[in-house]
Amino acid sequence: MNDVTEVPQPDGREPASSDGIPALPIDESRLAMMRRIKRLPVTDRIALLDRMCREQTRIAVGTTRVR
Repeated sequence: MNDVTEVPQPDGREPASSDGIPALPIDESRLAMMRRIKRLPVTDRIALLDRMCREQTRIAVGTTRVR
């Protein structure tokens, strides 16, 4: 097998996964949601992140540990 060298991404971003595990495909609805969030003002993005963190904390506190 020939040696394979990594080619940099044309848009400057890193590949989604560098450990050989393929990234999950992004469906159209998720892509549309990501685009809407990207257009939000910074204060709204921070508020959204805060709500998400609080919800995840509430879920984590409410779960019981399984052994």
